[in-house]
Amino acid sequence: MIGRILAVVAAIVVCAWFALGTVQAHDTDVATNIVGASAHLSEAQASRADSLLSTAGTLNPDTMVTLLRGEAALKSGHPRRALAIELPVTRAEPLNVDAWAAVATAAYDAHRGHLLTRAAARIGVLDPALSHTH
Repeated sequence: MIGRILAVVAAIVVCAWFALGTVQAHDTDVATNIVGASAHLSEAQASRADSLLSTAGTLNPDTMVTLLRGEAALKSGHPRRALAIELPVTRAEPLNVDAWAAVATAAYDAHRGHLLTRAAARIGVLDPALSHTH
């Protein structure tokens, strides 16, 4: 009897985990479409993307969600907020070239030259081919 109960509980947990993953994937896709649609976001678009990314980030260790949140902040005219969102990713994952590229872009828009230089140098170390394309 206890074995059946444990099997049912395990099945419920697996179904809930699958459902959460489906919602996260959907919300990430919708937010990606919002953020990627234009070079500038209205506050309403940025707020919608942030709301979707909050859901997508629930129990999700993927830093793509965080970097997308930073991009939304940047595109809505808040480069310092973008840096505050993105810099922790570079500390947690110092080999993440996408995070360093996001920081470089936000640092440029925030007029933080020293941070832009540091990010560009890190990108050059992580992906020398990328640093020669610009």
